[in-house]
Amino acid sequence: MSITQAASFYRLRWENEGLFRSYKRTLKKVHLVGRTVRSVHREAYGSLLACQLLLAQGAWALPGARDQASAAMPCSPRQVLLEVRKELQAAMKPDRRQSYRERLARCERERRERTSPKQKRAWPQRTPHKPPRPPRLLTMDDKQKALLSSLKAVA
Repeated sequence: MSITQAASFYRLRWENEGLFRSYKRTLKKVHLVGRTVRSVHREAYGSLLACQLLLAQGAWALPGARDQASAAMPCSPRQVLLEVRKELQAAMKPDRRQSYRERLARCERERRERTSPKQKRAWPQRTPHKPPRPPRLLTMDDKQKALLSSLKAVA
């Protein structure tokens, strides 16, 4: 396999992982709430369809999407979801400055090179083992020795 083929397969695999991340995080579908197998299947089917429609809305509005679907920059599912929510809230207002498609066209995924890892904090881990230190030997001074001998004499 050539390096370009491996890179394209890796990119496709990463897009697949991104789809499930969008499904779980953007649509908040970590737990399915159906009580029967049939209702869980319907819920999963409906929510995956909603995720696909969300991504299709974003891909449809991107510049050059109708000419070359594969060359278009992928859309950001979170930004598309926010624009859909804005459109639903603004449906009653007749005065709109930009069309829905123009706002969706700006929902491109960022393509910057990362300068630091995405991790914000160190995750809790087991602390490394620390061997015990040698004991501290305490010595009695003259006053304590005299007290001890007087207590032994009384007993």
